[in-house]
Amino acid sequence: MSDIAKPSKSTDSSSEKKGFEFTDWSKLAISDLTAFESKRKQVIEDFIQSVPKARQHRLRCLQWRIDQTRKLSRNPMDACIKLSQLMMESVYGENGLINALQGLRREINGTNTPPRNNQIQGQKGKILQFSPLNPTPEFQ
Repeated sequence: MSDIAKPSKSTDSSSEKKGFEFTDWSKLAISDLTAFESKRKQVIEDFIQSVPKARQHRLRCLQWRIDQTRKLSRNPMDACIKLSQLMMESVYGENGLINALQGLRREINGTNTPPRNNQIQGQKGKILQFSPLNPTPEFQ
């Protein structure tokens, strides 16, 4: 594993941080982008290798998607925004973490029927009538 990705052994110095050291990575990116990319790929590969085999394929697919998003983006900020949207989708999207947790809760509670798209179980709302701000003759 890369020295940058290894946790620091000493914890008595406040300047030493465990794992990722932003300053080192930043200096490397500025001075030698090719070395930075090589090291980045190696750290990612080391991490993927460290997880159980059953999870490695999923992580490789996710990393491929991240790399393609970065590659197809106009600039680093565009990539950042797109990757942020990807993360939000994985939490709040149709097949995201929130739905998975709600499904787990339904299983624990013994109710296996998911709520309808526009209804959350146990919540009801009152329908309010609104009149137009500037009534026209056909609305009076």
